Amino acid sequence: MYEKVANTIQQEKLFQPDSRIVVGVSGGADSLCLLDCLSHLGYSLVVAHLDHRLRQESAAEAKTVSGISDRYGWPFITRSLEPGELEAARGSLEEAARLARYTFFADVAQQQNARYVAVGHTADDQIETVLMHLLRGAGPSGLQGMLPKTSFTHWIGVKAEGKLDLVRPLIECSRAETVLHCDEIGLEPVFDASNEDLSYFRNRLRHDLLPQLELYNPGIRMVIRRLADVMRQQVDFNSSQLRSHWPEIMEINPSGDIVIQLEPFHERHPFLQRALLRHAIDRLVPGLRDIGYVATVRAVAWLHAPSGALSLPGGLSLERYGEDALLRLAGESVESTASPSMPAGVELQLSCPGKLALKGGWWISAEKQEMDYSGLAEMLQRGDHYTALFCASDFPDSLIVRSRNPGDRIQLPNVAGTTKVADLMINRKIPVQLRQNWPVLVAGRSILWIPGVQRCDGMLLEHDATEAVVLQLHSPDEEE
Repeated sequence: MYEKVANTIQQEKLFQPDSRIVVGVSGGADSLCLLDCLSHLGYSLVVAHLDHRLRQESAAEAKTVSGISDRYGWPFITRSLEPGELEAARGSLEEAARLARYTFFADVAQQQNARYVAVGHTADDQIETVLMHLLRGAGPSGLQGMLPKTSFTHWIGVKAEGKLDLVRPLIECSRAETVLHCDEIGLEPVFDASNEDLSYFRNRLRHDLLPQLELYNPGIRMVIRRLADVMRQQVDFNSSQLRSHWPEIMEINPSGDIVIQLEPFHERHPFLQRALLRHAIDRLVPGLRDIGYVATVRAVAWLHAPSGALSLPGGLSLERYGEDALLRLAGESVESTASPSMPAGVELQLSCPGKLALKGGWWISAEKQEMDYSGLAEMLQRGDHYTALFCASDFPDSLIVRSRNPGDRIQLPNVAGTTKVADLMINRKIPVQLRQNWPVLVAGRSILWIPGVQRCDGMLLEHDATEAVVLQLHSPDEEE
């Protein structure tokens, strides 16, 4: 058993020899076997045990685990849940207990400055997990089952400061092997009667469905394990494809929402479309577990004929704007310090030279500079629309800064006629919720500059100009 666990740790690169590891120990054979193996292999451990208080004997089990931890000489940290704490949580009792358990493990790891949390999931747990996901209609990500090593935050949805990984050193070992190992070294596991309770879905799989499947194929357990291995390779391949196509289709706007460019999205294979959307959802709500195949297919269908908004699980919303779609958390305001804005209906004056504060810590500066093409060349070539240069001889002494008005138009360089500011903002993928309060700089009836978006075609610098007006948009992290 020691050699088998050591090989898994090495092959899967679970952790380094000097790693500090929090070990989740329930007192069952799997977790006790894990504790003994990691101790024998020389790792520095902290034993963590959560008393869910779901059974009368749980307090005695906590004492048993504490005594075993003392025997090995490792620190022991435990917590007992308050009465009713799990019942108050959302979802099933199993899901609430799972979330409470891993939240506790994450807290212990951060307190103990540990990079890893090790749990005693075995090959039998893997088989049951894959079968459970199959019955629920999972795709490749679900059918790969549990990974030997995964990001704690990504897998469980528990927020952790810094990097924290969940590892499963026993993932290649059977449950029977852990029981035999404990018997051979003299460890007596606690008996958890809830593991026999057929009201739990996983227990029905373990004690009822799997034995029935073995009547049809005695090797069904190995078949399911091979399926998980194949799906893991498939997911790795899909991830490489996803990384290749993501930049061409998806982008994150200033508010942190995800813009989906519909034209290239529609050109991709339906499988890749679902994968892109699922990854986008995961970027906004890591660890969200209730986005299934049906919800994803419904969202992809909406993206092929988008209108209005589509609500998704996890508080997410798909919204159409322009030729693109926006995936965002529906309950959050789009306004943020990531973009400039100002109150609607307010007009402010910007003198030259001068500065003007906007909402969210943004500010605009105006100054005159003597023409030095070597010094101004960098500004001219930036192309990010955060700097606009004008000919000083034609420039007014002050500008009006206001929010966008309905019907506003701007003269674009090398474009005949004027362009609607609303259309320009759509093309530049400014979210609809930000457009109304986006600042514009106006002289008379003409819009000279939309900070961060576009300058007009007027008052261009000539090569014989001696002075330039430099307008700049500054982010909140720039000092005034």
